[in-house]
Amino acid sequence: MQDLYELYRDHRDEWIEMLYSWIRKSNYRKSSHTYGTEFTTELVGIDDESVRRYTLRRTPDVYTKLRKLQLEGFNAYLSVNRYMKKLTKRPDYGSGYWNTMFIDFDSETDIRLAHDEVWKIASFVNHRCTVVFSGNRGFHLYIVFEKPFSSVSELRSKTIELIKNASDEYEYRFKTIDTIADRSRVAKVPFSVDTRTGLQCKVLHDESDMSFEDRSFVPPSRIRINYFK
Repeated sequence: MQDLYELYRDHRDEWIEMLYSWIRKSNYRKSSHTYGTEFTTELVGIDDESVRRYTLRRTPDVYTKLRKLQLEGFNAYLSVNRYMKKLTKRPDYGSGYWNTMFIDFDSETDIRLAHDEVWKIASFVNHRCTVVFSGNRGFHLYIVFEKPFSSVSELRSKTIELIKNASDEYEYRFKTIDTIADRSRVAKVPFSVDTRTGLQCKVLHDESDMSFEDRSFVPPSRIRINYFK
């Protein structure tokens, strides 16, 4: 727990910078650390007994809530895409900024297989993507587009098409793909810690990066977005 406390206490600025770039899926920084008044993101905390949801706009607020959730033993999740802001507490899942494909690779018994498969898709898109170890039994693949899709239905169909094309290219049937993006999809916050396994959700740089097997924590760093066209 002390290592987890220090991860958040000693690296506040790095957390805010990473969260800002990641929530926006952008390479640019603004000193205000806000990401648009018209869109919100959802931060979700889940433990064995309860779920906590926060709809937030300012990045420092996301950091504060994230830190609190983690130190109280919750796993922390962020919405993959952003949603239109509403006056009610919950975001409008029907209206969003749909520019991020998400594919979840999970295996209960063979994490190396999930590792191999996520990098097959990454190779297929010429590594214009981000791969994150989930902290548990698999990997998350994010493919960010410069322009958003018109609807979540289009995003979903394009994701299915991409998987099919990769399968045809490699003459391979993917075995560990669990879920793809839906309109309310959330995923583990990069660099957060899975409180069940004690493993950090690390961003992997290439196929040879096996740091997900290392139980040490690394400070958050800004995730560079390689847009896919």
